[in-house]
Amino acid sequence: MEVFFIYLFMGCLAAYALYLVFRGRNRGVADPALGFLNLGGEVFMPLITEDRTTLGPIFSKFEMGTGYEVPKCDVLFVYSDIASDGSLGLGKDFTLRHLAQRAGASIAVLASNNPPEHGIVASKLSGPKRANLVWTLDRRGDAFPRFFKELFTRMKGGKSMPLAWVAIAPQYQSEAHRDLPETICQMEAGQVRFR
Repeated sequence: MEVFFIYLFMGCLAAYALYLVFRGRNRGVADPALGFLNLGGEVFMPLITEDRTTLGPIFSKFEMGTGYEVPKCDVLFVYSDIASDGSLGLGKDFTLRHLAQRAGASIAVLASNNPPEHGIVASKLSGPKRANLVWTLDRRGDAFPRFFKELFTRMKGGKSMPLAWVAIAPQYQSEAHRDLPETICQMEAGQVRFR
């Protein structure tokens, strides 16, 4: 009988651990809010204006922040230069993962051009893994807002982010990739969807 209770306790503990690991990974975000965080001042305002004009109609709520004022939102676009050590210039506890957590976002996008080697270093920094992350290496002009408009439109239609992403940008070399932004995507929150 004693062994039974030990197994029961261990089973409950394992189930709770799995819950903590996978909670929110398949959740639907109702009425998602879009947030922009500008960490670079006036230099990024043309990009923010372009993205807001293209993406704004998809979202019913919009929040804007600068510096340490991280907007509360479901989808966070961050405009910043990544340093060679992968930092965003706000200190070691302000990686893209940390910013996503502070915003309460399920999706965080570094929306400004950055060197590939800096993006790779930044993608390996520690932090809470509760959001799908996108690291932009080259926006390729208006390809960036067009891609995310298509992505979020498909998500509003019921597709999860990974499925919508692969439908637009198949994970093999293709001529179509020339018309897409160059990014690194980490689906750390899994099947995020809008509803």
